[in-house]
Amino acid sequence: MKKILILMSAIPIMLFSTPFIQMKSNDSVQGHVDQKEKKYYHILLSNKAHTATVKLTNLDADVDMYIGINTPPRIRANDCYSANSKTKDEKCTLSIPASEMKSTSLIVMINGFKESSYTLEVSTKDGVEEIQELTKRPLFATGNLEKNEDKNYKFSGKKGERYIITLDYVSGDPDLRVKIGKKATKNTFDCKSLNSARKSEECSITLKQDNMVYINVNGYTKSHYVLKGVGVQNGDKRIKEAKKLCTNKSNIVKESYICSIEKDIVYIMDTKNADGFFHYDVYRVNINPKIESVRKVLSEEIGSSPSHANFISLKDTKLIGIKVDKNSADTIIYHDFYDMSVDKLTLELRFLYQGASEPYSNSKGTAETIENGTILRTTYIHKNDGFLFEDLYDIKNLSDIQLISRKRIK
Repeated sequence: MKKILILMSAIPIMLFSTPFIQMKSNDSVQGHVDQKEKKYYHILLSNKAHTATVKLTNLDADVDMYIGINTPPRIRANDCYSANSKTKDEKCTLSIPASEMKSTSLIVMINGFKESSYTLEVSTKDGVEEIQELTKRPLFATGNLEKNEDKNYKFSGKKGERYIITLDYVSGDPDLRVKIGKKATKNTFDCKSLNSARKSEECSITLKQDNMVYINVNGYTKSHYVLKGVGVQNGDKRIKEAKKLCTNKSNIVKESYICSIEKDIVYIMDTKNADGFFHYDVYRVNINPKIESVRKVLSEEIGSSPSHANFISLKDTKLIGIKVDKNSADTIIYHDFYDMSVDKLTLELRFLYQGASEPYSNSKGTAETIENGTILRTTYIHKNDGFLFEDLYDIKNLSDIQLISRKRIK
């Protein structure tokens, strides 16, 4: 393989009787491709290059681009591809892996879905690749990605710990890969999560010894993401509790736990009242034997002394409602709505004030869904004057809940 690649860097190459067109990095060339024709470009990169961006612009029609690192790409086997429709520009951003060779080659295939002229541009960044180290616990980072762009992170892991890395999409479709002891890439990983858009990604790994853990986030489409990570211990007492409560059951809501609509997932609520301050925690427990884990997903302190907190079942949605009561079971002073499909707090409602002198401190409240689970309706009555208030929320898109109306109805 080394001899072949050295030959590639020295003279034009033949692939299926098609010549490779030699091209320098940080340069641009004009070309033309017929319909169904393929043209190949060979770019020899500097050994200092850690990132390469390849663009296809000035298109007359629909042309696609496929790229291989040190190997010719194919439509279904490549290191990066861009296949936009019509005359939209194509772009690939690649992280160049460390290599034993003194240089790295990119092979670019231009595929003429339609006949078109084009401009091919290649730019590189030299120096040491930036891998952001995450030092705080729990792990947390946010970022934006262009299509096919990578961002990389690392953290120091401890022997015996299971780490759960999650990626909320926020917008677009990012993908997640995790590797122990070595940089994670598209083709090098111990765990990958490649869900479609509007679904969160999750990877779980366990360390046999202290080691560095590497995280790669790739933009399958242009994306904004939130990266989180927690370390958990297997055999937690909550796993045993969750198995007892919810094994072979689904979508069951009790006061302090819910067997999720998601298979093998149980949410358990712990509450405590100390020194006049009420606190509740919600844990997400995976009881699948292969990936048993526990992690805290909500933690809230309220500066009063309510009686207790419990889950609310919201029909036809993936929302868990959390109701905190004061003095009586029907007096809501606080609401959280947690979206199980993306594993995050979606809507926080503070209907009522906590001070006794505030207008709604003695109000009763309810929360329910209407219109086949597309509308969340909350109502609250002021006991002193009997006024009934109603709020309506559009929850068709759980990642972007919108207030429809807020009014006094009685």
